[in-house]
Amino acid sequence: MPPQAIVEHILPAAAEMAASPDFRALVARIMGSAVSHPALMAVYWRHYILPRRELAAAMLRRAQQDGTVAPDADLDVLIDMMAGAVTYRVLQPDPPDAAEMLRYLTAVYRQAGLYPPAQQTHA
Repeated sequence: MPPQAIVEHILPAAAEMAASPDFRALVARIMGSAVSHPALMAVYWRHYILPRRELAAAMLRRAQQDGTVAPDADLDVLIDMMAGAVTYRVLQPDPPDAAEMLRYLTAVYRQAGLYPPAQQTHA
């Protein structure tokens, strides 16, 4: 299955999760503990973040082969941009609901080349 199809399939559930108060609280707690409890962050990084980064990198490499991501794109930077965008949104004081998060995630993944382009209308 092409990366764009995978992302298109999983995005609604990802938006629901990212908009949930429990997810927002978890992200805030983990980020807040990073300096005072580096061992906690190391475990979180190793067991949660790294496997997801590896999956994202594999999808981006495939998207490069498919021509939807530039062949010279820095995949670590793209992954950081996608993760950072989501983290920024879920930690805002007035976070988006699931529908707005879906719209936002669609835009983020489209910019990264992992979501199909918007349909253009011809007049």
